[in-house]
Amino acid sequence: MSDELEGGPGWQVDRATLRPRITDLEVFRADRTDDPYGAELERLWGEDPAGAEQMLRQRPQDFRTRALLADALSAQGRHDEGVAAWRELFDEDRTPARATYLQHHLGCALLAAGRTGEAVDMLRLALLGRAVGSPRALATTQHALRVAQSRRGA
Repeated sequence: MSDELEGGPGWQVDRATLRPRITDLEVFRADRTDDPYGAELERLWGEDPAGAEQMLRQRPQDFRTRALLADALSAQGRHDEGVAAWRELFDEDRTPARATYLQHHLGCALLAAGRTGEAVDMLRLALLGRAVGSPRALATTQHALRVAQSRRGA
């Protein structure tokens, strides 16, 4: 079994940490040429979450900026801040278009914070929404739930 889950061009999700990781910088950059957050993602997923945070704090605090900032906080081990940021986004916008995404990421942040029971509950909710989404997103959430359950001892 591979140590990574399929992500996208030039990146994968680490099975143990559930964090995105750039695997081919050239491919990643080529795929992100039109992404206004490409540089921030490169730092965030390329082992410089503090640099990503600095860049993100200079941007208007729209949904995507705040979501990436929440991820950057968690990636730096600032788990309580990361969980609070994800929860704030979730509490503000529970529309079907965003709820599942936010449940997944909040669940992963809770897991990183060691709050496995809450993580399992949130990831179970995310899994319900993922059932009608992309197969890759479904597989990632299924794996995250298995990791959370194994850490909880369930």
